[in-house]
Amino acid sequence: MTFRAEFGHIICIGCGHDGKGGFSKKALMRESVAREREILEEFWEIAKGEHRDWCYVTFNGLSFDLPYILKRSLYLGVPPTTTLPLRRYAPGEHFDVMQVLANWDRRDAIRLDVVAELFGMEKRPKGIDGSEVYRLWTEGRRAEIEEYCLNDVQLIYDIYQRVRPYFG
Repeated sequence: MTFRAEFGHIICIGCGHDGKGGFSKKALMRESVAREREILEEFWEIAKGEHRDWCYVTFNGLSFDLPYILKRSLYLGVPPTTTLPLRRYAPGEHFDVMQVLANWDRRDAIRLDVVAELFGMEKRPKGIDGSEVYRLWTEGRRAEIEEYCLNDVQLIYDIYQRVRPYFG
């Protein structure tokens, strides 16, 4: 597995939305890396909505997730439907919880599971982190990857709710 967009693939993108009906989440996933393009097309379809009042909430999304999605889209020829908020120091349009807690200094960044523990939140499923995803994929354990992804979406949202009043 690689963290370089030039050599890796996207197998799942977790999305959440805090709308009028409460918080909902969705995993964009397919059964094969050959269908990565479909995941990206679905992501861009969601992203193109009337998002002027949206705030992207991520954990290291400014440095990793969104640039990775953008590069994989470029390499696969999937056109973006909107501009992703990649400006630092602009938490109103993209609240990167990791960056905000580190005061935008990568040297002070801490892992998601550490932040969760500090807030008394439990990261589920236990024993699974990003380093396990490739193994789970090769073993055909797609449901566990989806569960991991959706749990991260929920956890990041819950942490954001705690952090936002202090830094928002």
